[in-house]
Amino acid sequence: MTAIGANQCELVYEVNMSCFPAAICAIFMTYAGTAIAAPCDNGVDPNGGLIEFSGILHQEREWGPPNFGVNSKTDSQFTAWIVFVGRPIPVQGDVGLAGRVQHFVSEIQLEDVRSLVGKKKFQLLDGKMVVATGELWKATTPGDMTPVVMEVKTLAPTDKTICRILPEN
Repeated sequence: MTAIGANQCELVYEVNMSCFPAAICAIFMTYAGTAIAAPCDNGVDPNGGLIEFSGILHQEREWGPPNFGVNSKTDSQFTAWIVFVGRPIPVQGDVGLAGRVQHFVSEIQLEDVRSLVGKKKFQLLDGKMVVATGELWKATTPGDMTPVVMEVKTLAPTDKTICRILPEN
């Protein structure tokens, strides 16, 4: 083999090696969302499972304490922020309200317990398609209006249909 041939082989070898990390990066970037998050098709965990989903945000006025609608003169009212999902989301285990068991949910109430989103952002996004990220919980209090509620961490406008289970941090 001549020196030129050896140099050509070295050059090809160097080019291939320099492209290899970029190719790996490109593959990782393409499939990163798939590898990290799982679709909701097998059901979401309503016991603190972290998910991201999209739907139409709307508000509903609901009766609050002390008797949640028993006496309209003394009961307070509150705004429940609810996301209607286009395609019902399967839920692991039984969830429900008023003794009615459900295995799929089409509405999820967003609760901003830690004020991470803020009232103003909810109002700005009212009636719009949004993507919400947070922890799912079974309804447990009289103020829970849907069988599954989300302690929302992020809320943003979107034009995509999304439902995926996120890894625990």
